[in-house]
Amino acid sequence: MKRRLPSKDRKVLFADQLHLIAGLFFGLAFGVAGIGSAVLGKIADHTGIIAVFNACAYLPLIGLLTAGLPDVERARARQRDSG
Repeated sequence: MKRRLPSKDRKVLFADQLHLIAGLFFGLAFGVAGIGSAVLGKIADHTGIIAVFNACAYLPLIGLLTAGLPDVERARARQRDSG
């Protein structure tokens, strides 16, 4: 069974590599944005820009779905306290 470090220990483990982690996150964000803009451009070529604008207007609703995600930290603390 693979043992994972608690999140606080992981933060301490990568504390001296803050720039590396930030660079990875920014690189991933810009990469995904570039791919997404290319896909949206291709869709706009086929359906029209108004359809893409209307579809993009609903993208923030995906963020609302995160409210339904389970609280992992609370579940781990409960598991740790119970045994």
